Amino acid sequence: MNSYSPFVHPDAGNFQSVGGLWHHIQTRPVMEEFRILSGARVRAQAKKMKEEAKRNPDAPRHTPVKGFRTIIADAMWHKVTQNANAVRMMAETSLPFEHYFCQGDLGIRQYPSEGYWICAAYEEIRRVIKHRLATGDADTQPDFSAIETLVDTRNHAPARHQPRRESAYGNRNRGIRR
Repeated sequence: MNSYSPFVHPDAGNFQSVGGLWHHIQTRPVMEEFRILSGARVRAQAKKMKEEAKRNPDAPRHTPVKGFRTIIADAMWHKVTQNANAVRMMAETSLPFEHYFCQGDLGIRQYPSEGYWICAAYEEIRRVIKHRLATGDADTQPDFSAIETLVDTRNHAPARHQPRRESAYGNRNRGIRR
């Protein structure tokens, strides 16, 4: 989302990353600098903006946007289709998508809450690319209509405590008297 991958969105204009468009369209008043940001700079500017908004009621802040997921999925479509290498890679793979950030020196994976619908959008993009290549039908467009109401079906329930297994060294008395 935040990687440097310039694209032109037909309605929103030029961006260096989908993450830049993500914050650009949600910020009121609009911050044009999100157009030229990618990578950690997008996240750093969004964090800085959020902190400033806590101190200053007149500072730019994130504002909900109707159809936000569809707008982002459409931006992802334009980013991919404007890059021949990305189209080729989409056509050659069938592995499932994952959406995560690597944090810290150890590169610990952090799975953001929006990952499920972002992956669904990429699946739709890949489906259309493969269809176009297989049929020669360059007019087929992705259908992102289900993205707005898609719910996360991943299980986020905490793991339940597993009963203690028998020890390889036999059952030891654990202080239970009978």
